[in-house]
Amino acid sequence: DIYRNMSNKYLNKQNNQKAIPLLKKVIVLNPDDAESKYQLGSIYFAQEAYDEANACFDKAIQLNPDNSDYHFARGLAYEQKELFDEAVTSLQKATELNPENPDVYYRLGIIFDFQEKYKKAVEFFQKAIDLNPKNADYHQSLGFTYESMDQHKDAVNCYKKVFSLKKPSL
Repeated sequence: DIYRNMSNKYLNKQNNQKAIPLLKKVIVLNPDDAESKYQLGSIYFAQEAYDEANACFDKAIQLNPDNSDYHFARGLAYEQKELFDEAVTSLQKATELNPENPDVYYRLGIIFDFQEKYKKAVEFFQKAIDLNPKNADYHQSLGFTYESMDQHKDAVNCYKKVFSLKKPSL
């Protein structure tokens, strides 16, 4: 527990370099600790070491397959490597486990937009907006997708929503 407490202290201070060896020690001492594997994977993700991140996320998922955060993180790492089929599979699993997380739907929308699967992108952006209508990024991305589909009126409506959400408060 001392290694976990120390690693958490460094993680809270954003000192990943000091947290890594402590998390590795926690994992050696407690190989069934899924959360430490996830935390280590998150550090690797932040360092753009996506293969190492996914190796950690895979191990965390093996130990706790019902944790939506682990699947979400793995999906993000696959997305960064442009392994979109794998990313979609992981993200869809995350939606099954936690259908109330709008960020997962947003990332699916981003992937489908990138792949020019615009109808699917619209569906996922809209689901994200349904769950969190005050997130301007969701509306903006939906607007971009509508532009790609030559649905300019819908795009303008999205951008108007973005401006209303980002309006400075006096």
